[in-house]
Amino acid sequence: MEFVYVGGSKVAPSGVKHKSVGLEINEDNPFQTDLTGAAKVTVDKKTDYNTQIIRQTKNALISIIGGLSQTNFDHSTLNVAINNIRGYKEAYVDTVGGSKVFVDSGGYSIIVGDVNPADIGRFMYYYNYYLETERDVFDFMFSLDIPVFLGYPQYNTYDYIYKFNKQSLEQSKEMLVKHPELCDKFYFINQFKMPGQYDIWTKLYKELELKKYVKNYAIGGLVGL
Repeated sequence: MEFVYVGGSKVAPSGVKHKSVGLEINEDNPFQTDLTGAAKVTVDKKTDYNTQIIRQTKNALISIIGGLSQTNFDHSTLNVAINNIRGYKEAYVDTVGGSKVFVDSGGYSIIVGDVNPADIGRFMYYYNYYLETERDVFDFMFSLDIPVFLGYPQYNTYDYIYKFNKQSLEQSKEMLVKHPELCDKFYFINQFKMPGQYDIWTKLYKELELKKYVKNYAIGGLVGL
């Protein structure tokens, strides 16, 4: 008999998979099964639960930040993320019927200061490049929103936040107009935790007439609540 269980123990750290071969289980009380007896125990530190997770959730959330977190990110670094997402989709998501791929913009790295404000324009370009060129790969993609600058407080003003988010949404809108099928895949993240954020996102939504193109909506700012 092969018996597999997951969890911590005195033998190995939490999360490591313990696999026993030839183990006799006490069917009346499995918790009293002797795992320290003669049975052979092997430890696999690279346990892969991705398929099981996809079977349960039918959804995968993957960020493109792996291709935009470098100091000098460009097409070559983004291509690494592109290939990783494609590979994950093929290996796991496509094997479970009805499963969907959601792609995260990686904008949280801008929020916390991992991306220099001087590079935000380039970050937006590559985000929208992915939005356009990989539109047949992902099922949904979240908008690139920047509600606050925690790492660069000098940019944490109404005018800067409005400016950067307008630039981001204008570029994304161009993609939606150019490729109408993206309207079914694009998620507009609305920020309204703070009065100033509510004002900015309401203003941009009306100014850019996003109602004509956006079909999916998400609430931003929930991480810190």
